[in-house]
Amino acid sequence: MTCPFCQPDEDLIFYDADPSFVCLWDGFPLNPGHALVVPRKHINTWFDASYQEQVRLLEGIQIAKQEIEKRHQPDGFNIGINIGAAAGQTVPHLHVHVIPRYKNDVADPRGGVRYVIPEKANYLEIREERAVYEVTPQSVGESQSVYGSDVMPLLGPLLQDLSRADSVDLAVAFILESGLTRIESHLLDVLERGGRVRILTGDYMDVTEPRALLRLLDLQAAIQNPDDPLQSSGLLECRVFETDHALGFHPKAYLIGREEGDNIAYVGSSNLTRSALERGVEWNSRLTSSSEPDAVLAIEHEFERLFSHSRSALLTEEWVEDYRKRRRIISRSTKPVEIDADAEKPEPSP
Repeated sequence: MTCPFCQPDEDLIFYDADPSFVCLWDGFPLNPGHALVVPRKHINTWFDASYQEQVRLLEGIQIAKQEIEKRHQPDGFNIGINIGAAAGQTVPHLHVHVIPRYKNDVADPRGGVRYVIPEKANYLEIREERAVYEVTPQSVGESQSVYGSDVMPLLGPLLQDLSRADSVDLAVAFILESGLTRIESHLLDVLERGGRVRILTGDYMDVTEPRALLRLLDLQAAIQNPDDPLQSSGLLECRVFETDHALGFHPKAYLIGREEGDNIAYVGSSNLTRSALERGVEWNSRLTSSSEPDAVLAIEHEFERLFSHSRSALLTEEWVEDYRKRRRIISRSTKPVEIDADAEKPEPSP
């Protein structure tokens, strides 16, 4: 296959006076004036080029900018290089994109070249979103002990406590991928510091999402992989409490252990879902080992009992596949309800 940049289309070339590079218009421009600076020598990537070759290409960028400004009136520029297939390189010949930008060419330009990973591009927007959940150390204390509302969501103080955790134990009836995503990086941080994370969820009413469980298994595999940079990381254990018509599983507890400072227990109504963490009306009490030592210890002991319970099955790919096959698809309009199997049936009125 002929390299399109070793023999570029002459109609696209607008500068060829330099023996080391040419400047040409992109054949599929993102904006009017989208230009490329290409070395004449076939070089695969920027990192394969010598220092002198890189310097010449930088001069080419300046030439391309000046030519673009002669023909157009850009309000800004993006300059980018794709290096490797994973980064989007489709032609294995080094080329530098010089992309003119214009006001209102996109709805929100913040993030620029960060849009190589779209969901993480606009860090300003992400920072603004996170600011909603920022909690000062003073606000997480005895004066504020109930979380779960539009005024004080659970996510803020929970993330703050997780950031200082040495161990984490979660017992939550339902795990949705949306909730796991909100705390996953903090759990990974605990593991990278050599900490232990144990997660106990359940199949109660088939609400827990199989893809969330698979995501946990992926994280577990990464931690346990000896060829992975995380090989010296901590331990992640995941189990599922198997229920039936006579025995449900509906706890919501987040236990945070610390070698220095209080152990913490959040107990209340928030499952591991985005709604329960961020915007739902929930009631969750934050208990500390210094203020409520007996209560925190009792919760920790109950977690140990449930985690080692005969109904707590080890989370495996086989378990998830079996669960996926037998799981009832829950309608978005159907809200899970608790059913008391021992409740007396009402008698019809005469």
